[in-house]
Amino acid sequence: MKYKLIMVGLMVILSLSLLACQSGSTGDATEPDQPAKSSDSYAAATSVKYYTCTVFENTPDVTDEISFPANKGVTVILCSNQTTGFQWNEEAEISDTSIVKQTSHSYTAPSGTKVGASGTEKYVFTGVSPGTATVKLEYSRPWEGGEKAEWTCTLTIIVK
Repeated sequence: MKYKLIMVGLMVILSLSLLACQSGSTGDATEPDQPAKSSDSYAAATSVKYYTCTVFENTPDVTDEISFPANKGVTVILCSNQTTGFQWNEEAEISDTSIVKQTSHSYTAPSGTKVGASGTEKYVFTGVSPGTATVKLEYSRPWEGGEKAEWTCTLTIIVK
């Protein structure tokens, strides 16, 4: 009898533990967890700008202004769900590369197993010299006949 009670108790504890693990994520399937700003991968940037899927669902053409000193930069993180065929352009359209340059671009797949979850695309821009430049990013299906500029992110970058 004791053995059965112990086994039932262990099964209940195991079940509760598994339930707790599954309910740990509070975001919905279309929003990635916001990245930690203290991570080493963001250390080179003076600031981080993060744009969620909700931002683009409410305003498909986002504009923003960012300023930072020369030789510093900004990391721009955009919601991206490449399983739908959409992706941000790999190279940003920069109006004046003597003022700001793109130093990296990467895609991070969603963590977890939620179907339809979004990942992120990360860009790092560095100030070259004082001035103002425009950076434009487009979220499109890149193949011929695919939707173009479904979402856009236009940044006015002021390098001090």
